[in-house]
Amino acid sequence: DTQEIRNLHHAYGYYIDKCLYEDVVDLFADDGEVHFAGGIFRGKEKGVRRLYVGSFLQGFTGGKPGPVYGFLLDHPQMQDVIHVAPDRKTAKARFRCLMQAGSHETSPSAIEARKQGQDLVAQAEQIGERLKEEARQQAKKDAEAIVARARSEIKAENEEAIAQLRKEFVDVAIQAAEKVINRALDKEAHRQLIEETLRESTDLKEKG
Repeated sequence: DTQEIRNLHHAYGYYIDKCLYEDVVDLFADDGEVHFAGGIFRGKEKGVRRLYVGSFLQGFTGGKPGPVYGFLLDHPQMQDVIHVAPDRKTAKARFRCLMQAGSHETSPSAIEARKQGQDLVAQAEQIGERLKEEARQQAKKDAEAIVARARSEIKAENEEAIAQLRKEFVDVAIQAAEKVINRALDKEAHRQLIEETLRESTDLKEKG
């Protein structure tokens, strides 16, 4: 009798481990009851089945009996103390049960979650690289614009400086001519003549 009671509890632990909740219910007598989480579930059909099939089966395995890949739910039975009545009609027993529950990292859900995480990291890296490349391209464009502007300003300043030097040269040339011939000249006419000569000289140098 003692061994039969021990076997009964061991079967209970095994069925719970494997999420075989219909088999768990079959272990109970019609008037059996379960004390769980502060509640009492009385009667095999109305109470016990409602707890194991209606709650556990639906919650842990989605209504499908049997083990779930990567899902750990072990209930070791130990330290049993069994007392059988002299008439062998009733018995009382105490068993300690330890529950170990969790999800293994290689379960499909964990693998999918890890893959999603890796995809997010890869996307973030791609976005980072794209932003860095865009920044490099923008910096290059800004640098080219600055160089072009500087060249334009330098060219304008050079042209302005050349024009100023030319004007000063024309004035000096006219003054020198006046001193040589010792009389006033038509400055505007001589200015145009000298500037035309300078332009022709510049054109000849460029063509050469």
